Amino acid sequence: MLSRVLALWIALTAGGSPAAEPLRIGVIDDKVLADPTQQVLNEAYSRAGRSVEYLQLPLRRAALMLSQGQLDGDFMRTQAFFDAHPALLRVKVPMRSLTCWIHGRPPCARSMSVEELARHRVAHQAGVVAIETLLPEKSRLAAASQSDALQRVRNGDAEFSVMAMTPGMVTAVERRFADICRVRLPLFTIELYHALAPHQSALLPILEAAFASMQRDGSLARIWAQNEPRLEAWQADPVADRPKRPPR
Repeated sequence: MLSRVLALWIALTAGGSPAAEPLRIGVIDDKVLADPTQQVLNEAYSRAGRSVEYLQLPLRRAALMLSQGQLDGDFMRTQAFFDAHPALLRVKVPMRSLTCWIHGRPPCARSMSVEELARHRVAHQAGVVAIETLLPEKSRLAAASQSDALQRVRNGDAEFSVMAMTPGMVTAVERRFADICRVRLPLFTIELYHALAPHQSALLPILEAAFASMQRDGSLARIWAQNEPRLEAWQADPVADRPKRPPR
């Protein structure tokens, strides 16, 4: 059914009609993390017959702009994000899964529960709703980026950090932050979904068909796998070390 919807949409949007304006899509303001996501979105929107332009934005600002209709779509978001923003639209085919890991100063335990973690000061990237709804406000320390969250642990501003990471990102942290250890068992695994603004409701089934076709033919997994070695170099860019203020 989804493939028929996609084929019908492409047939209707092809032909001699004027080209539609590119859709404005928000992506995370971290080039190494944004690039593979844009490759996935380029393929999905191409299959949906639409062109896009990307705006690199802090997560909170992107959420606000999406809610206000200043963006057409946004990056990858967790179910907790959609629960907190019920007016926004979730493309129901997940873009990928990420594992949430806890990092701290040695020695690190084999595992930590959410209840144990909540008794400590925990750095996290501002705007990650899955983490912001997991921990009480008094234990959270919002950071400008995931790299900044790790620096907060290294500097002693926080006892732990919690981040959703790919395997390549885990390797990058272990190489660069040798003085920080990782709790051996993950906190949880989450699925991430593309978000659309309410005014793009007509596009929702078309994009769902596009992502479903990418899932079936293996191109979704292939794009992520091809980019994983590059993610092992995450945070190698000196720009990541520049101090930033957390987005409000």
